[in-house]
Amino acid sequence: MVWTRLPATVDTGVPTATLTAPLDGDVNSGVSGHLTLAFSESVQGQGTGNIWVKKVSDNSTVLTLDASLASITGSGSSTVAKVYYSGLSAGTAYYVVMASGAFADAAGNAYAGLSGTGVAGWDF
Repeated sequence: MVWTRLPATVDTGVPTATLTAPLDGDVNSGVSGHLTLAFSESVQGQGTGNIWVKKVSDNSTVLTLDASLASITGSGSSTVAKVYYSGLSAGTAYYVVMASGAFADAAGNAYAGLSGTGVAGWDF
């Protein structure tokens, strides 16, 4: 019998996310709640990146949230990360900026993050 060693499978796929709460563009979101993301695979908060909530009107940062404190449940494509926020003002438009690397999979592949408002961003 001849044993053949197969090459190891290397995970090079980066996690992707769907922004689930508050919904993108939801102008009636609460002044407190959870920023909730549904990921394409299991992730963990890295602590190497933050999540910032900014005002659309002047781009000022109103909250800085630590991704490593996210509540992460599920696994695989059922992975959900929630980060609690509070202290927002009713009737004010906000958007989320998230550092690349705030979340990563077990192989260290980083979620790309979010960088602004509008079509490519997360506004509420």
